[in-house]
Amino acid sequence: MAELSRKLRKELNESQIEAVSALDGPLLVLAGAGTGKTRVITYRIANMVANGISPGKILGLTFTNKAAREMRERLATIVPPDAAGKVFLGTFHSFCARFLRRHASLKGYGKDFTIADDTDQSGIIRQVFSDLEIRKDIVNPQACQYYISKVKSEMSKPEDLAFRDTAMAEAFPKVFKRYNQTLFNQNMLDFDDLLLVTVRILMDNPDVLERQRSERTRLLVDEYQDTNYLQFRLLELLAGEEKHICVVGDDDQSIYGWRGARIENILNFATTFNGAKTIKLERNYRSTNTILEASNAVIAKNADRHEKKLWSELGEGEPIKIIVADNAEKEAELLADLVVDALAGRERLDYNDIAVLYRSNHLSRLVEEYFRFARIPYRLVGAKSFYDRKEIRDAVAYLKIIVNKRDDQSLLRILGVPPRGLGDKAIEKLRETKERTKEPLTDILADPLFQSSISAAGAAGARTFAETVRRFRHEFADAEARGGLADTVRRYLEDVGYLDGLARIHKNTDEYLKRRDNVLELVNAISEHEAKEGKPVPLLEFLEAHSLSDDNDKVKEEKEAGNAVTLMTVHAAKGLEFPMVMVIGMEEGTFPNEKAKMADALDEERRLFYVAMTRAKRKLVLTRAKERMHRGTYLRREPSSFLADIPKSTIAETDARNAFEKVDADALRKAFENFTI
Repeated sequence: MAELSRKLRKELNESQIEAVSALDGPLLVLAGAGTGKTRVITYRIANMVANGISPGKILGLTFTNKAAREMRERLATIVPPDAAGKVFLGTFHSFCARFLRRHASLKGYGKDFTIADDTDQSGIIRQVFSDLEIRKDIVNPQACQYYISKVKSEMSKPEDLAFRDTAMAEAFPKVFKRYNQTLFNQNMLDFDDLLLVTVRILMDNPDVLERQRSERTRLLVDEYQDTNYLQFRLLELLAGEEKHICVVGDDDQSIYGWRGARIENILNFATTFNGAKTIKLERNYRSTNTILEASNAVIAKNADRHEKKLWSELGEGEPIKIIVADNAEKEAELLADLVVDALAGRERLDYNDIAVLYRSNHLSRLVEEYFRFARIPYRLVGAKSFYDRKEIRDAVAYLKIIVNKRDDQSLLRILGVPPRGLGDKAIEKLRETKERTKEPLTDILADPLFQSSISAAGAAGARTFAETVRRFRHEFADAEARGGLADTVRRYLEDVGYLDGLARIHKNTDEYLKRRDNVLELVNAISEHEAKEGKPVPLLEFLEAHSLSDDNDKVKEEKEAGNAVTLMTVHAAKGLEFPMVMVIGMEEGTFPNEKAKMADALDEERRLFYVAMTRAKRKLVLTRAKERMHRGTYLRREPSSFLADIPKSTIAETDARNAFEKVDADALRKAFENFTI
């Protein structure tokens, strides 16, 4: 206890100590950008443990695996490892998945349910459209997927949505019902269901709710400004009457309204949780005061917010550069020059120290072209991740049908990968049999009656496939008890014909070998997961971890690619920081986005710009083009209205001709001496 007190005084400022010390009742910690919220949460947990609160009673909920991982790692350095291991620190979805493994049967699901990702959802919706004879040129399937999530996250009904389009208004309730029934029949839950089914079980089963409240009596929530209605209801239920709940967040960084986040949750916290205490963290440990002064001025234009004023002890720093280029091509060329200038300048920045941020993904194209021309290495965050590759998704589908025999969606994905003599007629017969018998497709494939109704080649393929799957269900059960999951996965993918079958799918030898190596890398990932756990890992546990990986995990994967400039959207940059940040496309209609302006969502756009500015530690550059191509025509662009909110005292306004510091020619040459493509 005394040692912890010394650490608190040494490592935390006064506001942070206050937040760490207020252990009882509802607490709102308004943590501005770069103010050390992760440190506060972990020390708060440590202080709870030091004050006699059982670590097993503490539930910490985050939005990303990265945040949970960082908190676990920090906590392990402050409290004994056995205590740290008993605290739950994970995402909302991982908590609900764990809860449902125990209680899903209360809503008719098996505990071996699988999680439907975006691709699974799209496939089910396509099948629903086919079954209901809905034309995709009249009703948009992607729009249906969006509205399904909206209805679930708001706990509303499909009939509650007001559609201008009469075809969508008529079709959507039918699609919604059929989609959910299909998921249920296949023992699958989508991401929204993980929360929704959990909330409904807690609402409908008072005994389960009370038991859950008694198991986890202390709640901590990270990034509370990003919670939607469903997450709010979950927290409200778990908090109970005692309301020992601490939420940490920043309303000025609420940028996910388009996917259901409700800024009202954090703005109204003190009202919702009566008697809540509010503590502001305003000392920034990331940026210079010039950057913070400009950021404070921009966000102050929003009316509905908790007032905060960030400050730093890192000094004033250099002025913000606003650079005006003649057109988008010149803007991209200037960015390349700025990178070279930064590498050869006094501070000797590295490629990894630099990020280019943009409002929309399409703005990266020209930047990529000019970076390639200038031989500047870059990583494009948001591009296809390793786990998004088709061969990896197919391999995962093979594994899903092992743990969930009712997962017809996964089986249909890989039944013809590689070809097994089961053509369109056999698939049609399979669906007909399914409609009549309601049996899982894997069971139908093994049925001699079904095999006798299709071609000899198809019957042989169905028989071999079904027998292999049945055999490996037993082998995976053995692996769960004795270990060796990775080896079992490799043998299964070989025996089921997938690994060698890739050669029949990809005639080009190099392409086949590359994809085969990718699948074997998945096996390596499973082996690493086993080694990290230090005990036998069930296949279902690995698949759940895979399904619940998020964009931040993909950013980490991309960062491991080497020394390179980071190109990413502002949304993807949230939670990150770089010594030098360049925000491009600072024009009206680009940033703020034209659609956001039309939707009267300027407050959220301004918060997004605030997030972009506060990613910068030392250097912030804002660029705009006088002209930009739009649908094949150059159009004149007006400067972003946000630029006018930046105090003149913080700006070193310039144009394309004097955008750069003078650099030493020798330093510039040395910056490229060891660079190769």
